[in-house]
Amino acid sequence: MMQVCAEQRGTRTLIHRWPSCFFVIIHPIAAFITAGTAYAGERHVATGEHFRVVCNFENTIIAREALETAEAIWPHVVKLRGANRPMTKPLEIHLYRHIKDYEAIDAKLTGGRCKNNLAFSSWDTKASYVAIQPPCSDETLAIVGLPLLTRYQIAHEAAHIAVYDAVPSYRSHSDWLSEGGAAWVAEMAIAGRNWSPGAKHDPYLGTDQYRAGRLLAEGRLPFVRHILNDECDDLGHYERYAIHWLFFRFMMTERYRKKFETVLAESRRLAGGPAYKEKLRTSVENAFGRGLVDIEAAFMRYVDALSPEWRQAARSLETHGQSWTQMAFPMRDAVAWRNRPAGKDAYRIEGSLEILPNPHRQMALLIGRSADGYVAVRFTAGVGVDVLRYDGLTGRRRRLAHKRIPAIDVGQRFDFKVAVDGARVDVAIDGDDVVRLDAGQSLNGPWGLAATAGSAGRWRAVRQKNEP
Repeated sequence: MMQVCAEQRGTRTLIHRWPSCFFVIIHPIAAFITAGTAYAGERHVATGEHFRVVCNFENTIIAREALETAEAIWPHVVKLRGANRPMTKPLEIHLYRHIKDYEAIDAKLTGGRCKNNLAFSSWDTKASYVAIQPPCSDETLAIVGLPLLTRYQIAHEAAHIAVYDAVPSYRSHSDWLSEGGAAWVAEMAIAGRNWSPGAKHDPYLGTDQYRAGRLLAEGRLPFVRHILNDECDDLGHYERYAIHWLFFRFMMTERYRKKFETVLAESRRLAGGPAYKEKLRTSVENAFGRGLVDIEAAFMRYVDALSPEWRQAARSLETHGQSWTQMAFPMRDAVAWRNRPAGKDAYRIEGSLEILPNPHRQMALLIGRSADGYVAVRFTAGVGVDVLRYDGLTGRRRRLAHKRIPAIDVGQRFDFKVAVDGARVDVAIDGDDVVRLDAGQSLNGPWGLAATAGSAGRWRAVRQKNEP
């Protein structure tokens, strides 16, 4: 049995394949989606031109959004699967409302090997299995719709099964081709449909760019020959996926795309088996010749030039448009940091926040990160505002101030302004000053946003403004 696991990050899996240019006419989604209930209250099905989404719960809107996500990959995945491969029937994606339901099917099909991944694709069933993530209440899901993290998972897994369906050698593919290709397809589909603000501004994609940049700075970025040979075992789990995505993405840039697409076409023609990876590497060498030497330095320059705005210590923050959704998994706070410091001694962070009806109801603005720690302005529904200092050496936290504010409650949108001047912090809610204090440290480092474990919220029009 061969399974493909997509790590919890939101679009990871193992074993895949791609092809040459092909023009596909995509009909409007509404024109070919059909939806029906197989078992009332238990299962909902949405069927499109290429995919069939089977939900183990009843939610027409989520099923429709999941199907739209899967169908959005098709113009891009044809480069991996081959344009001349007709579909025999729509490919199935199973979507699970609760993690325990996903874990049950994972235990059955993989023996629990993908339990922590929350998404996988099976070579045997030629289907994908994805849990809605981060987990959230029904009320929150109705407000935010299909989370972007889940969209990435669906797009990534849909790419895998689309190639499974057409390329018999897929199980033999190198990770840079299977995982890198699926991640590239997911990025193209989601950015192309305007569900993401693009790699530079998207915390999900920006985190992988940050990882690659850190590897380069530390002298640990793999050489291209090591990537092609799947010799990246010294990297961490997330680091490998980051490198596979960025290498595939780099090879699909305008300078290299034409030659690289000949490699993709050859990868489909090669027979699977123990010699597959060596033959694939040879096809790359034949396509690029001595130019492969230049690619080594060019890839390093490519990584060095990346300038993501965000990195996530833990998922998940969506930063599309003026309304940003942040949701945390039940056992871990969601934390996202800006990659650049505030850069000024005097500035303010302002915007508005709505705390959503999740099991826990606490969000925070983080300011002044440095080796010494940072300060958190925490908003708790039904309570108010706390200002805490987190010590960078000990990891301990100390409450600096507390103010009860009735306006901060579930579903109630409120405005906030946090003004910083050196070590001084002034907090205003709905135009009223509520806290003034000295934090005891300079706060001109990066700022960020957080949701306490099990919490969810919507930030709106959050921005930094520098004081004169």
